[in-house]
Amino acid sequence: EELKGAVAHPSVVYCQISLEAVQSLGLLLEGSVGWAMKRAKIARNTHTAPPGSKIVLMSQVIKQTLAKTSDKLTGANIKIHRCSDAFIYLLSPLRCCLFLFILAAVFALGTPTHLLIFPACFRSVSVDKCRDSTVVLGPVQTSVHIHSCQNVRVVCVTNRVVIGASSRCIIHALTPTSPLLLPGNSDITLGPFHTFYPSLEDHMASVGLAVVPNVWDQPLVLGTEGLASHPLSSSSSSDTTCYRLLPPSEFHTLAVPFQMEGDTCEVPGGLPPAYQAALKDKQKRVQNWQKTVMEARLNK
Repeated sequence: EELKGAVAHPSVVYCQISLEAVQSLGLLLEGSVGWAMKRAKIARNTHTAPPGSKIVLMSQVIKQTLAKTSDKLTGANIKIHRCSDAFIYLLSPLRCCLFLFILAAVFALGTPTHLLIFPACFRSVSVDKCRDSTVVLGPVQTSVHIHSCQNVRVVCVTNRVVIGASSRCIIHALTPTSPLLLPGNSDITLGPFHTFYPSLEDHMASVGLAVVPNVWDQPLVLGTEGLASHPLSSSSSSDTTCYRLLPPSEFHTLAVPFQMEGDTCEVPGGLPPAYQAALKDKQKRVQNWQKTVMEARLNK
């Protein structure tokens, strides 16, 4: 059966790809996972590719949950394409995957899914044309690319974040380099990294990422005529209105809902003082409310 659904990209010539052609490229199309995912598949070449060339592609996973862990995914480049209403967890060391656009024609899927993938040692992740989803990543060695997404929340430790042609997205990052905002963005929110899982610090060490420096709040905004803002500038150009910093009053931490082995028990490097203070204030209000309910001795 021929597969369709190529992603438009100026440097790639597209055609329909047969299953035999996909297999000859060294890609393995994984079978169905559960009754609700009978059409949702994953393509990978991790069984044959050398280190640094492993690819895993996922497309159109919507309104379901898939939890997957495998040593075969170690060092892979991941592309998440056209997912909707999904929660995606890639809790592993990652790198970068610009070239994954080339293989997007492999998929023609349409099954509702929430996607969860956790511990292996990946190389990279790109999030392309997704909407109404949450993506939680482990440490990414090079960069996280977010393109043509709507209402997507991305949580990551990475060397760089690149966002283009996206709207209503929230990025919680721990990064030593300024987030790069390309033209075409609107209503982007930048916030501090706000979660952890037990092996997070081990994964960070494996890809050479530390808690300092951390410049998640100092983006570089690239306008239509070049650099629109510098992290240290106070420019109020219209190109710089595409983003905002998350107000502490809107800040909440994120809990990773899996039991795993490891020693990390808090957000690496801690939270910025303003966000930590806001979080403590909310916790205090919750405790006061719980105390009030207990003392009221309410009947059922």
